[in-house]
Parts: sequence; C-alpha cells; structure tokens
Amino acid sequence: MTTPDVNRPTGGHRYHSYRLSGQIAAAYDDFYALLMACMRKADTDNARALRAMWPDVWAELQARYNAPAGLLDGETGGES
Repeated sequence: MTTPDVNRPTGGHRYHSYRLSGQIAAAYDDFYALLMACMRKADTDNARALRAMWPDVWAELQARYNAPAGLLDGETGGES
C-alpha cells in the first residue's frame, strides 16, 4: 500500500490539473522542455523522483541554469 501524497491535488483540483495539463501539452511539443519545467516547479519529494528517473536531464538543467544565458560551451543560442 502506498502512502498518500499530501502535496498532490485531490477531487476538483485534480480535474483542474488534468485539464491544465492538456492545455500545456497542446502549447508545448518538446517533452524535455516540459520535463525541465516540471523539475523547476517540483517540490522536494517530486524533484527527487524526477532526478532519479531522468538524471541526465537534471544535470543539463543544472548546467544551463549556472551557465551564462543558459548556453553551454560552443553554443550560440540559435534554435535547433
């Protein structure tokens, strides 16, 4: 049996989250951008879970966060 997540929305709030997730998914088609956004917004427990599942994405997010303008060595900022 799992322990309920006290930070997880319930009832109508969960429905709102579901509907909002559809709008977000429709607006942004890059999975890794959405994943990085989730990592930025996550509380401590959820951030830990996301880092465990996608350590390379977390490492890139941290590297870009600490890099000037989010650019890594050799990047010029053009869209890829």
